[in-house]
Amino acid sequence: DGGGGPVTERRRAREVRSLTSYKMLPVLFIIVVMVILTVAYLVYHCMTLMQLNVDDRQRNKGRAQRGTIQFIVFSVVAVLWAICYARCILTLPGTIPNTPDFMMGASDPTSQSEPQFPAWSPRETKKDGWKRRYCKWCWRFKPDRCHHCRTCDSCILKMDHHCPWIYNCVGYRNHKFFILLLFYSSLATGQIALTMPETLQESIQYDTPFDAMFLLMYGEVLAVCLFILVTAFLSFHFWLIKSGMTTIEYCEKSGRKNADGESDFSSAYCRASTYANFADVLGENFLLWLLPIRDTEPANGGILFVMDSTPLVAKGGTKKKKAKELEYDSGSDYVGPAGAP
Repeated sequence: DGGGGPVTERRRAREVRSLTSYKMLPVLFIIVVMVILTVAYLVYHCMTLMQLNVDDRQRNKGRAQRGTIQFIVFSVVAVLWAICYARCILTLPGTIPNTPDFMMGASDPTSQSEPQFPAWSPRETKKDGWKRRYCKWCWRFKPDRCHHCRTCDSCILKMDHHCPWIYNCVGYRNHKFFILLLFYSSLATGQIALTMPETLQESIQYDTPFDAMFLLMYGEVLAVCLFILVTAFLSFHFWLIKSGMTTIEYCEKSGRKNADGESDFSSAYCRASTYANFADVLGENFLLWLLPIRDTEPANGGILFVMDSTPLVAKGGTKKKKAKELEYDSGSDYVGPAGAP
């Protein structure tokens, strides 16, 4: 296990995630909510508008067309919503590589007498300014923006936060799926909240089966509440991405004050443009931003994060500014900031 003696058994246990029943309850709750909203909207709203049981000559064409369009649009959004949720749960966020650069073996990191940095030189260090950050649980040196999650019992690359609703951490490899999950959740609940009142009002005015009226009313109230909450949460995460921060980094900075006594939310990882910041999370290819698939992963693998203010040197000595242009040797040396020890 690469010399991780004291925690070998812990690592082995971590490889198989324990599906404890109570930890899966939030996931089951979300699935039930998604099913209720989908059934209420498609069956009791859209199909009512489509008037499938009415003769063509008596059917309100405009109403039927409106119901068909809403049915198709919501079906597409719901499919993407479900795929994003599944990918958030099933995609591992990324952990520290098993390469010599990060192995601690049986050494005691507190006894380091001199800096022990790899060629790519991490930006974040211990408070003394030169010792590498390490995890006492995983027995690994930490890359930048990496944090240990006690719930997952693992160090997560570019950790944003642990989310019980997906029974997973949001990190480097599933951050995009989490943002898309919020985006399509907002679209789905927004469509329900804006268009279903028409059918709900009719169910109250006319003789309607109780189950249909109940699902319409429950679905509408639930959709309105979720739309407000999810949209607010999505807006916050959009701001974090624009600022080049994760949730953990935001929480760490919220207690820090600048010279004027105000909270300082500036981030060293913030790129020069909003587009570049979003591309760091959603991928370089703009056409794939709204699809729940991963763009080509840059060579840094969540280890090296490029700041536009920091010149980077590729193997040939040419300055590069895009992380995907950096290379990783088959051995253990990353190409990192110029002048790195």
